[in-house]
Parts: sequence; structure tokens; C-alpha cells
Amino acid sequence: WYQAEPHKDLMEPMPSADERMPRLVAETGARVAPGGVFIEGESWVGQAKAEGGDLTAQDTGTFGDGWSGSSQLFFTPKAAATWFEAEIEVPEEKEWTLSGQFTRAADYGIVRLLVDGNSLGSAFDGFAHSVTLAPRHVFGRLRLAAGKHALRFEVTGKNNASTGCFVGLDGVTLLSARHLETEGATDTLIRSSQGTLASDVSSPGRTGTLLGF
Repeated sequence: WYQAEPHKDLMEPMPSADERMPRLVAETGARVAPGGVFIEGESWVGQAKAEGGDLTAQDTGTFGDGWSGSSQLFFTPKAAATWFEAEIEVPEEKEWTLSGQFTRAADYGIVRLLVDGNSLGSAFDGFAHSVTLAPRHVFGRLRLAAGKHALRFEVTGKNNASTGCFVGLDGVTLLSARHLETEGATDTLIRSSQGTLASDVSSPGRTGTLLGF
């Protein structure tokens, strides 16, 4: 069939250069690029609800490099069974993979994620002997309708070695599940704190997937 004229175009047209550039969504702290959305954790200060602790933007400059915007959302409950919740805006209905970029420290707790009231994936243990930016934690894949959805981060307890239940959230990533499959991307997400294009070269034999966070 392929030899018959005219040949069928098997490749989707590439978006224009302007469409491929990341853009900042006003007043949301979210960066949008083909394939996904990255939301700065500290952008939720003054917007998110919290139970059992305070939410502040914490400067991470003294911790080292790697934190997006040199800041994080810092939740400081005194015990477990506490939570904070914020809304995200999903651009279109489809399968999404949701992950969080967290900080680890000696007084950090264990946190799980609920999306619209439903638990997603495994909990994240924030304990470490020193302050460090953890590898991104992939909570899982789910289908979301376009529009607003509630993300609740609930502190369920703490590591036996931890002295507290704090949570440090650098940001949340929504990545198109179809984008992951068609581009061959792995759980390694390389993003720029300035919203410029970044290349994921985790797939052998590929020149890289432009993700742009």
C-alpha cells in the first residue's frame, strides 16, 4: 500500500517554533510546553489550604544548586495526619503522569498524594541525614478532565530516624502519558529552572526529547 501514489504522510507536522517554546501561565507559577506542565511549589503560598501547619516560601540558596527558582514550598506541621491542598489547571483531557520534586532533610516526614480525594501511587519519605533535593518522585498515571483538580499532600507519618514531619516541595510536574510513550522518555525529567528548553537524552539512540520546563 505504501508504494501507491500519493504516499501517505506518516509523520505529524512539527509545531511552529513559537508553539514549541515554553510559556509562563500568568499568576499560576506554571510553565507549559508541549507534553506537560511544571508548577512551582512556592507559587501556592497564599493560595493553598493547610491543616495543622504553616505554608511558606523558603529560600533554598543555602542548600546548594538544583532547586527551581532557588525556593520551595515549606510545610511545617508539628505532627502527622496534617495536610495542604492546592488546585491545578489541567489544559486538556487525557492520560497524565504526575510527579513531585521534593526536598529531603533530617526533620522531614512521609507524604502521600490525593488527587480529587483519591490516593495516587506510593508515599514519599522525606528523611535524609542532610538537606538534599531528591530525585523526582513519580506518583503515577491517571486520566484527568480539562479544568481544575485538587492535589492534597497528606503527612502520614515519619521515618523512625526523622525528628519531624516537615515537607519541602520544589514543584509538581504533569507530563502527558502519551508524550512519554511516543517519545520514549523515561522517568528522568531534565528541566530548566528558567523555563528554557531542556533535553532528555535518557533513551539510547535518540537525540533527545525537548520538554522545556
